[in-house]
Amino acid sequence: MSASPEGESAGPLVLEHRVLKSLLGAWALAACGPAEAEAVEEHLGTCGPCADEALRLREAVGLLQRPESLDLDPGLRTRVLRSCLERRPPRIPVPDWAASYDAETARLDALLQDFGDSEWHAPVRLRWYESDEASSRRTTVAGVIAHLLTVDGLVAVALGLADPLGTVAAARRTPADYLFFFFF
Repeated sequence: MSASPEGESAGPLVLEHRVLKSLLGAWALAACGPAEAEAVEEHLGTCGPCADEALRLREAVGLLQRPESLDLDPGLRTRVLRSCLERRPPRIPVPDWAASYDAETARLDALLQDFGDSEWHAPVRLRWYESDEASSRRTTVAGVIAHLLTVDGLVAVALGLADPLGTVAAARRTPADYLFFFFF
């Protein structure tokens, strides 16, 4: 048989141990050329110390790389909803005056999806003004959400929609009932 026209590229590159060892870092970063990478990988199958070093280097490379965010693109929800609404308009459209409220509740919903048990009990200080005097009250994240649900209940009932608290809510609530939910 005749020799291949490429000559030495027909088989793996033959390099000295010290050269192969010096290539381990580049190999771990996937920065070697194909011939060098093949030579290093063949060497790793026969040299235990280099194989151990290569494993440590690959793990280190994994630590150096920035983890990709698992969060979805913030604009994805808006694009998906816009596309859906173009295909089929909502049965009850969101009025223009409620668009910002709708956007904020969507953000809150996305935030709450990531909450752990301990975060629900994180302390929160609420501040507001009563008769030009600053007032405040301590509560928890769960307390704030309970307050928002009760206020949403008032708005929903006023608009003729179902109360978000459903059967938990009294048949006829008064504003005092909502204050009870908020403060206690």
